[in-house]
Order: sequence, then C-alpha cells, then structure tokens
Amino acid sequence: MPGPLVEIVGDVQHREFAAPRDWLREHTRIVDSSSGSSPRAIVLFQSRPGIISQGDVEAIHRRAPLARLLAVVGSLCEGEPRSGRVWKGVTRLYWHQAAARLPRELGLGNRGAAGSTWRPRTENDGDGLLAALSPTLRRPTRGGLAAICTPRRGEFQALADALWIGGWRTCWQIPGHPPQFQGASVLVIAGWESVPAEISAPAAMLLDFPRRDDLIRANSLGIKEVFAQPLALPDLLATLEAMAGRSAAIQAA
Repeated sequence: MPGPLVEIVGDVQHREFAAPRDWLREHTRIVDSSSGSSPRAIVLFQSRPGIISQGDVEAIHRRAPLARLLAVVGSLCEGEPRSGRVWKGVTRLYWHQAAARLPRELGLGNRGAAGSTWRPRTENDGDGLLAALSPTLRRPTRGGLAAICTPRRGEFQALADALWIGGWRTCWQIPGHPPQFQGASVLVIAGWESVPAEISAPAAMLLDFPRRDDLIRANSLGIKEVFAQPLALPDLLATLEAMAGRSAAIQAA
C-alpha cells in the first residue's frame, strides 16, 4: 500500500539524519513543493539552531495548511526548549528518536500502532500523550515478556510500571547475574553499565544524552533502538511492540 505524501525541507543530508531519512524514503512518497500535491506532513530537518526561522515555518505551512508539521532536529538543537527558542505549532523529533516516532506522528499503523491518530497542529505534548495512551490503556495484556536490564531496583520498578501500561509482563535482569527468566520477547537496557553479556532478544537501550558514536556502538552490539531519557512512553511501547512483532515473524518464516 503506497505511503502518505510527505514534503521534506532543510538540511536532510546531515549525517545525524540518516535513519529518519531512510525511513521516510522507504515508507512515504516524498513530494516537492512545486508538485501541486497536498502532503499529509511537512518534515523540517535542522541540524543546528537558526537554519529555519518561525517566519520560514509559517511560509512553508501556508503552502499546505492542512499538513502536519514535524521537525527532525540535531544534537546541537537539544538546548532550544530550555532557551525558549522553539517553533510554535511544530512537533519536535530529536535525531535519535525520529525513526521510532515518525510512524505514529504520520498516523500510520505498523511501528506506531500504540496511538496512531491524526492530530491538529495546535496539539501540545500533554494532548499528544493522552491521545497516544488512550487506546493503549484499553488494550488487553499482550502476553509478551520484557527483560529490564538495570542494577537499580527503583529504575526497574519505574520501567516495569510503565511497560505494564502497554500490556507487558516484566522481569528484572541484574548485570553480572545469570538470567532469572527465559524466553524474553525484548530487552530494555538502562545504560551502558546494564548491557548483558549476551543480547538474546531484540533490544532497546535508554541513555541520558545519546550521540552518534553511542548509536554506532549500540548497533555493533546488536542493539537496534536507542532512546534518550526522559523518554516519551508511547514511543517506547510502540517500538517494543514492533521489535517483538518483527522477531516473531522471522522465527515463523
């Protein structure tokens, strides 16, 4: 089934944007502003502050007033919310989380199944969280087992409570100790000190400030998903479900 029409603007070729750029090219139909088409979304790419101004945003949106505005921003833009210089009416996706969030933000199923809705440009973060979690909270337990890898009891409990909302059963894997449970569908690894000796299932890692070198290192260990903390719970739930689904499909093939 053909993907939605999407227009992309900005320095999309920057090296930090490889994953979201590849995802968009594979799952959407990218159109040019001169095509006369009505895109479902306009995705802005900005590797450093100031490349795209609020005036630019409004001019871009006037071309397609019904399009959702998304922005994939680089590591140099992570301080913008603290400085107060952020675009109005644009949903920000940091470079290391964009590929995980784009399906949900574009209203697709697949990796964004936990809360795939189409929402107005005026939505704030609280509105988005409620929209994403409402169907999740009504969902029956899916029966998957998530192994949470961390040496800290409090961190395990917080993550276990969060995953329970998404219908996951959880077990605690303490680094340096043999696994207490077998058959985990996914691993949730809380930091480098929590990486188990063996990556025995699809894994997601939580880091405080991931950089490109962290992604390269994680991928070399077999960890395909990296999230920055604090993270958006719907992003984590949707990604874990997609990871488990892909693994089950491979095993069944």
